[in-house]
Amino acid sequence: MAISEMEFGYLPYKREQEIRELTELSNEVYSLQYRGKERSLKIIEVSIALPVYRIENGRTINLQKEFIAKNNKNKDYFTADPYSIETQKAQHELLKKLIEKEKLLDVFKKDNEVQHEPLICDNLGVIVNGNRRLCAWRELYKFDEQAYKHFQTVKLAVLPDHDKNGIADLEIALQIKEDLKLDYSWHAIASIIKREYDAGLNIKELADKFRKSQQEIRDYIDSYNYAEQHLKAINATDQWSLLDDSYFALKEIVNRRKSFNNNTNQKLLFEKIAEIMLTTPAKGERLFRTITDVAKFIEPIQNKLEKVLDVKAPAKPDEADELLGGSDVMTAPAIINALQQTKSDFVIDTIKEEIKTQKEIAKDKNSQTYIINQIDKTITILNNAIANLNDQMEKEGILEKLDTIERNCKILRDWAK
Repeated sequence: MAISEMEFGYLPYKREQEIRELTELSNEVYSLQYRGKERSLKIIEVSIALPVYRIENGRTINLQKEFIAKNNKNKDYFTADPYSIETQKAQHELLKKLIEKEKLLDVFKKDNEVQHEPLICDNLGVIVNGNRRLCAWRELYKFDEQAYKHFQTVKLAVLPDHDKNGIADLEIALQIKEDLKLDYSWHAIASIIKREYDAGLNIKELADKFRKSQQEIRDYIDSYNYAEQHLKAINATDQWSLLDDSYFALKEIVNRRKSFNNNTNQKLLFEKIAEIMLTTPAKGERLFRTITDVAKFIEPIQNKLEKVLDVKAPAKPDEADELLGGSDVMTAPAIINALQQTKSDFVIDTIKEEIKTQKEIAKDKNSQTYIINQIDKTITILNNAIANLNDQMEKEGILEKLDTIERNCKILRDWAK
């Protein structure tokens, strides 16, 4: 029977009955560790129509959230009736996105590519390990029953029960723990870690369970929590695909913003800049490196933005502003407000230009001729200004800026003497 003509999974009683009858007759076994013991699971062969997808599949947790958000579904859309045809079809479409991204269909399109290992299911026919493979085989069999008739039936290794915790641990053991597999998105892994954390496991227990350091576990949890806040802030709640490639940048944001704990205004400015960078396609260098530089050069970046966005500082800081970091950062809230009205590309280009300038300054500071070099650059700039004097050019504010230059010249004269 073609996939297009049948349900995605037999009815529960029918699945359970057929699995029970076939396991009693089977002599073929498959060994694995389950619930603390080595198990010899009976292998059975069933119609590809029989099994159902596991809705709690870690790979699709955030894909489900995104589907719900984009399609205005109830939050319990996938969990209210996980084995209904509607839910299973929706899960099938999410799995299709994964196999298309990973080009898994191309693997099984080969003439000699057949099922080598059994899928693992519980005793109710819910696939615990192999959901993507099942999805791929169903797609191929639906496309051409004759060419892919070897996928008309599938082999299943059947667990002795359907223990929720045991199955969750099995997913971690088979698919995640060894190297946090690449075919899981970072946020899928983080969502599983957070699920375990919310269930009561502490950081040390999670580190042991996933065979990662405690800091790596904290990074996953903190980055996931920050990503949730970021998506809400940009009115894209649960649209996790927007952050598929942003883990290292998010981790850097979370860790770098800790350095601003004593300066709330600069912390808010740093976070606003990071938000803009996360929502704008990266150009050139990796985003997380730029985030590092933003944190390092936040003060000159703030000064630069204050000038290009024409943000005016209050005449005198009040007591609350002093507590939040002093008068030198008082313009941060006004800059944040101005950033919301400014094109992202312009903001990012301005910030990157300032970062480049600050790196050049830092490099020059190591030279004994640093002061002379800076004065030479200033002379060149002023000579260019004088050479291009034009009565049509803007004059407002020039006298105040020249006063500043003269004050700085006096400081340099005193120093040189």
